[in-house]
Amino acid sequence: MNYNKLQSIIPNDELHYTADSECFFNDNELSMPTDYEYIVFSETTDYFPATIQALVDNNIEHVVLTDEWNLDYILIK
Repeated sequence: MNYNKLQSIIPNDELHYTADSECFFNDNELSMPTDYEYIVFSETTDYFPATIQALVDNNIEHVVLTDEWNLDYILIK
């Protein structure tokens, strides 16, 4: 999935490359995911459940995780 296609599916959310989120992973003492290309933070979505539903509806592989501040984020392949 390319960036533009994914952004068209979740247009109201900030979509980031995982490779550009090194500080986030370091701050949370997590290793950089090599099998996920994008990350969406719950606090930068219009409505987090709608984002998850859009990914499910479009059969986009993803995983929802929680950081050390108890905030959710989504890793997307």
